[in-house]
Formats: sequence, structure tokens, C-alpha cells
Amino acid sequence: MERNSPPTSQLIDNPIQSVEEDVLEWKPIADEFANYVLNLDASQGLVIGLIGSWGSGKTSFINLAKPKFKSKNVPVIGFNPWLFSGTDQLVYRFFSELSAEMLGETSDLKI
Repeated sequence: MERNSPPTSQLIDNPIQSVEEDVLEWKPIADEFANYVLNLDASQGLVIGLIGSWGSGKTSFINLAKPKFKSKNVPVIGFNPWLFSGTDQLVYRFFSELSAEMLGETSDLKI
């Protein structure tokens, strides 16, 4: 019996972008995670960390959770600190991304 081939993005080390690429069926877990986060009290601020080894699927997991956050009008800001050298550049770009998202502007940063 021949197995179906995974989508092309699964053949290389790129994060999945949509549920159609979710061959490991992580979407229900990603939705549960999003629901949990959405029900936390963020009135005093909130930071969520997703920790895992390089290549373990963190970005894919977030990409699967994004639709749930967006359905509740909660912005998800992609920011990769490894793209910058030096504290000043890192802080500047982080707040540039944050303000662009808050103002509904398009950022020039490609992540």
C-alpha cells in the first residue's frame, strides 16, 4: 500500500503555515492552547513563552493557533530576535513591530 506524500513544505525544514499542512494533527491541541491563553487574566499584562528545541515545531504550532486568536481580535506579532545584532537594534525593531500592529500598519520586516 502506498502512503500519501506529505505536502512539499514537510519535505524541508519550514514551519507549516495552515491546517491543510497539519499532517501531525496538532490543530486541536493548538486550539486548546489558544483557548487557555484567551481565558487568562491579562489585565495586568501577560507574557506567554513557547519553549522547545530548534526544529521542534514551535512556529508551526503558533501558526495553527493564530486563527483562534485572530477570531477573537487578538493580534499575534511574529518577532524573531535572532535577526538582529545588538540590544539597541533589537529593542527598536521590537517596538516598531508592536506599534505597527497596534496602528494596523504593515511592517517592512520579513520574518
